[in-house]
Amino acid sequence: MLLTEIASISDWTELENKIRNKTGLEVSVFDTNGMRITDNKIWNNKLCPKIKSIDAGQTHICAVAHNNIAAMAAKSGKNIVEECDAGIIKAVTPIFKENVFIGTVGGCGKMLDDGEIEVEYICRTIQCDEQEIEDLSKSVEIMTEAAAAEAVKYMADEVEKILK
Repeated sequence: MLLTEIASISDWTELENKIRNKTGLEVSVFDTNGMRITDNKIWNNKLCPKIKSIDAGQTHICAVAHNNIAAMAAKSGKNIVEECDAGIIKAVTPIFKENVFIGTVGGCGKMLDDGEIEVEYICRTIQCDEQEIEDLSKSVEIMTEAAAAEAVKYMADEVEKILK
């Protein structure tokens, strides 16, 4: 079963926007292969587009984090909030229909209040200037663990509305 058999791309895009507007996270809907199903991209900070603009950043930071955290969510059937290797929140809710895993909704782009941006790691991975990453990191908003848990619960609640 595919996500587009449950709802249209337009409906999934609307879901992304609704969650983004409520939580402030950069939200995407992903299929079981970890591929975004919409082209709805609105950045919530200046650091993430820099990381994703370089193949090594997309491959070794963003994709790895999403795939690992999405796999945890799929296996457990639970919402997961973790950090990527760059120190950015990655919140994922699994999507199941008739007990079959069909995808995830993921939100990212903020930093937990007890976290830090891993500037050295980012620079080693994407071969960039540390000062540039320090400067871009200032655009990353802080989120408490409680707010992150609330955000991922909201994601799950909104997914349930689509699945009904």
